[in-house]
Amino acid sequence: MTTATARFRDRERHHDSMRPLVYVIMPVGSDPDGPRRRRRIAAAARALGLRTYFPLDHRPHDAAFDAATIRFEMQRAVVALADLSLQRPSCYYELGVAHGVGLATVLVAVSGTPIHQTADRDSVSFYDSLDELGKIVEDRLRRYAYAPAG
Repeated sequence: MTTATARFRDRERHHDSMRPLVYVIMPVGSDPDGPRRRRRIAAAARALGLRTYFPLDHRPHDAAFDAATIRFEMQRAVVALADLSLQRPSCYYELGVAHGVGLATVLVAVSGTPIHQTADRDSVSFYDSLDELGKIVEDRLRRYAYAPAG
């Protein structure tokens, strides 16, 4: 690798680490559409210059739940995106932690999903397709978009 290539890669890594982080809360193992939903969310965030953080990418799915770690991870983000589809208790718990640390939230769910106890339940955006999910996510995350200086 040339010195110029190494400098370019270092700049790219630094640039990437400067992009705002979206902490994503969503059903994982219980959702057969999870991988497609995840790709759509990540693509919409990336289109705005945002990074996504999927917690289970950073620890085993069956690892013990550590509230301190989750709080730390969330405090690095500018917003939490919570997909409340499938009514998963763990998603509601993480959403509560996000509220507790003062993190802004964006709430989405598949149309027809009953929404249980949560702050801002009237702000949930419902979607009928993955295309619609992508549009909603992009629209709701636009205020957190990253535009590099210069």
